[in-house]
Amino acid sequence: MLHGIWSLLGGNPTFTAVTSNTANSLRAVARCSGGSVCTNGDIVIAVGLSGTVLRSLDRGVTWSVISSLPVGLAGNVNVTFNAVVNVPGTDTMYLGGIVPVGSAPLLRSTDGGQSWTAVSSPSFAGYRVAALAAFNTTDLWIAGDTTAAINAAIVSKLVGTTRTDQTVPGDAQVRGLAAKSATEIAGVGQGSFVMRTLNGGTTAWTDQAAGFVITINKVHIPRSAAFSSALWATGGSGVVLRSINGGVAWAQQGAAVTFQGLNSIHMLDTGGGTAGAAGFAVGNNGTIIVTQTGGTTWSVHSDSAITANGLYDIDCRSLTACLAVGAAQTVLVGSGALPMSFMVNVSGGAETYRGVSTYLVGGTTPRAIIVGSNGVVRTLNNTTWANQTPVAGVNFTDVTAKSDASGIAVASATRAASSSRSTTACRGRRRLRPRESTCSSPVSSTRRAPRIGT
Repeated sequence: MLHGIWSLLGGNPTFTAVTSNTANSLRAVARCSGGSVCTNGDIVIAVGLSGTVLRSLDRGVTWSVISSLPVGLAGNVNVTFNAVVNVPGTDTMYLGGIVPVGSAPLLRSTDGGQSWTAVSSPSFAGYRVAALAAFNTTDLWIAGDTTAAINAAIVSKLVGTTRTDQTVPGDAQVRGLAAKSATEIAGVGQGSFVMRTLNGGTTAWTDQAAGFVITINKVHIPRSAAFSSALWATGGSGVVLRSINGGVAWAQQGAAVTFQGLNSIHMLDTGGGTAGAAGFAVGNNGTIIVTQTGGTTWSVHSDSAITANGLYDIDCRSLTACLAVGAAQTVLVGSGALPMSFMVNVSGGAETYRGVSTYLVGGTTPRAIIVGSNGVVRTLNNTTWANQTPVAGVNFTDVTAKSDASGIAVASATRAASSSRSTTACRGRRRLRPRESTCSSPVSSTRRAPRIGT
């Protein structure tokens, strides 16, 4: 388990491995904020395998094991808790998972996670909970599958003691939920499945991912408000996708410009709205492609293949400055007027850089954070690069930061086994899924693309 802090003065993140008091793998974490117990937002709950429930009173610095669970769940190797959520503004929390027959798969706490009781009315017998979401104090969303049929996917809405089950499009296995409002909820799952409802599931959920078969490696939400509801995504075989309505429908861009797998994309506001956006996508074998027409047309950048190493992420802090990172600790610096020139800043290390985030402090001072295999962290403060102490036991897959004051978010995947395995690991967006040992394509498993439409 990692605990991270951000220095407002130094501008460098610091991650420290903290003692979790369990050897079991953890699946989910949630912060409790609101109510009388969770007033200051200091309480954090983490859950995982073998009926593990951990509680921190100091925002994740120290942890204690919670054993006040229904009989037979704590420490049971047949119990896996997959999700935990806080009901906003209250001390109430829910956790859910897979439990033996006769036990409740959904638990409730009203004291900030100190003790838990079974949700028995209504019954969730036979339910295997995979995800939870709560937007307000009345509606709890639950997703998973049920033993009533063979792995039948299910989404339920719990209001008080009333449970309403809803149909999942295509019976796909839902593994994540997010509630944007009381009526707009999204779910994701196996095979790049994405579903959405705009009416609280009253009529139906819409499959946002019905389409042809490709690999999706990254979805990019541009920072500029000028792009409104525009999103871009990259994938295998040189695929670039764009949605202009928040992901409801997608259209392919840049067909046949490259057949290299594209692992990351970044779009920039040039003042011409979506149609005039500039952007770069990077991928296998040092591939760089560029657009200055909002993605309507793409071309291979003149500096593409300046390195033979795979590139796994790109981030731009302005119209004249980008950073791209990849295998063998490769860092490319893009500078100058669009479409910029790229040069190799550093390369040849043992690790693989998987994520990069860069921004300006005070409008003038550049910052950057690079993360990768075996817990590697590298930071830029103005013109000075520094290697931070690696975080043992994890492979970082992505990082994002907007300012010194807002903090950072870092994603990690499988536990690090060795440098050699990490340098050949293929980039993917599914959490806690082992990486493959070859990078013929960024992710070896085949996934469905978002729906291609107009």
